[in-house]
Amino acid sequence: MSDHPFYSDSGFWQFVVAGIAVVLSQCPPVRFWFKRAKLDVECFDRIVLNEEVGLPNVQWHLAITNTGGREIRIQKITLTLVRGQERKELNARGYFEKLSDQQVTLLTPFRLKPGEEWGHAVNFIVIAPREARQAFSAAAKTIKDDITTKRAASNQLEEADPAFVQPLLALFDANFFWRTGEYEVTLNIETDTPKADLHRSFRFTLFESESEQLRSHRDELKFGNGVYFRSPPVDPHFADVHQVV
Repeated sequence: MSDHPFYSDSGFWQFVVAGIAVVLSQCPPVRFWFKRAKLDVECFDRIVLNEEVGLPNVQWHLAITNTGGREIRIQKITLTLVRGQERKELNARGYFEKLSDQQVTLLTPFRLKPGEEWGHAVNFIVIAPREARQAFSAAAKTIKDDITTKRAASNQLEEADPAFVQPLLALFDANFFWRTGEYEVTLNIETDTPKADLHRSFRFTLFESESEQLRSHRDELKFGNGVYFRSPPVDPHFADVHQVV
């Protein structure tokens, strides 16, 4: 047996250092060890406004970063829109994985590790009651079938029967939200750690001509535009948005 204790062997300490290095490589950087759970968000300075039979919907590019020292689960993202006495809450339901994507990816709860960023164009919608969604689906199918039958005979742009369009016109008039005025916007990000929840306030202005451009979508419903397909002049509006400090 050697007369020298094992800890005097340089090979032993090389082994210990290598082991510690392996352990540390699997851990978050030291700068994160004592940091609390925290989020930050960067929002693009333009917001996209649209409608679905009058109901408002919004697309906004968000970049959410975990700037804290713990993993965070993003559970829900919402927008609250206020104009005067009117108020709407929109839920984030989908996002574009890539800007070139045509199909929306369903937004479900996701996790961010310390230092990790999640950035995408997010779609916010009003979740209508089930009965209203069913009524819209039935009316949309009726209009599509009527126009398809007429176009098969004439091969021209056709209008649906006014009796089929009227229910959607009534829905549009009842739901239309994008009226002229100043809008207050609150972005809410809810997490599994309430202290890390994030709330940011913004504002934008919708002028009369811009409101009318969105309202003019109503005139296209009789052609099925904005019902079972969307093409110009059923276009969104891009509004400049400013953070409220």
